[in-house]
Amino acid sequence: MFIERIETKLNECYLASVQRFVAFGLTPPPSLVQDGNLPVNEALPWLVDLHDSCITALANDDARVLPKALRRLGHQRVASILLRSLADYYGITEVDLFQALALQDDSSTEGEINPDLQPLLANGSVDATLLAAECDELLGHYDGPSPVVTIEAYAGASDPRRHLQLSRIAITSHGIAWVNWYRPHHSEQILFEAVRLIHRTDGNSPRWHVVFDQWLRRSFADRPDSTENEWDSAMPKVREFSTNAGLEWKLQIEGSRP
Repeated sequence: MFIERIETKLNECYLASVQRFVAFGLTPPPSLVQDGNLPVNEALPWLVDLHDSCITALANDDARVLPKALRRLGHQRVASILLRSLADYYGITEVDLFQALALQDDSSTEGEINPDLQPLLANGSVDATLLAAECDELLGHYDGPSPVVTIEAYAGASDPRRHLQLSRIAITSHGIAWVNWYRPHHSEQILFEAVRLIHRTDGNSPRWHVVFDQWLRRSFADRPDSTENEWDSAMPKVREFSTNAGLEWKLQIEGSRP
């Protein structure tokens, strides 16, 4: 009975922390995932962040529920209880959560490139001019105003722990569109009217995260081998155009929709 009380109290405190983050609008609500409006693969990065934040909150709580549970139950049992609770709350499987947590953190921003698909010059180097033209052609397929700024930086993954890819990025008054630099190309666009949050995370590889629509997220970063910092240089335009679309920038590193 004593062990059961510890487990129950731990679960209650953890879920209360989860619900606070949801109530404050800092993580997607369960209904989005349960209704299928937010795909599980897009939700998992948020849930990993949420789990880490809740663990930190419990570790710093005056009630000392988490330290007591760790001493009595051990790390493996505590992790199992909390992840099962989070999985049940969002209506997903524990396996999905465990796999997301096991994803190796990699600060590298270079994605894998298939050299056989790239156009080459006579000297064997990649034909950068042709790749740029191909990217610009794809960017031109998006309706809207002409780009105010076109840069080369890293863009892509919804999960900030995954690789980003070198991309050609166009910033217009309506949004951000990008095409990955190397073949095979794929393109995406985010409209500023759909953006709910833009914020920066610092570390070995600082990144900007753009959250839009139903809590979808894409990340951007400067090239580590460049001294021009093209993405950071373009951020004043991102702030200007996103402000016009309704975001409020109270900090230089965070803009959100009121």
